[in-house]
Amino acid sequence: MDSLRNAQKSINVEALKTDIMADLSVLLGNISTNIDNSLAEVQSRNEATQAQLPALHSTISSINSCKRETGKAPKMTPVSGKASPRSEASSSQDLRRTVYARQLEKKKPWNPNFQRI
Repeated sequence: MDSLRNAQKSINVEALKTDIMADLSVLLGNISTNIDNSLAEVQSRNEATQAQLPALHSTISSINSCKRETGKAPKMTPVSGKASPRSEASSSQDLRRTVYARQLEKKKPWNPNFQRI
């Protein structure tokens, strides 16, 4: 009777091992597919970036030559001809920072010996 139980346990363990190995094989296949897809996406993005580099280098060169000639970087306007909300926000933010910096200049310097009561 014990040998029959041991044989059944052995068969159950072997069946579990087989099931686990099959599941692991499927999971590894899924992981491999995901890695392949991610790699293909990264390569595609890399190619797109590489294609944009010459235009970027050209833009940088023209900005640098403008800086050399005028001492200032040129103002960039979007292709549409309208200022983007982001650039407007940036310029208004810069203005606020400048105003705040001027206000700080007018204030008395901070006293490190000041104590609250």
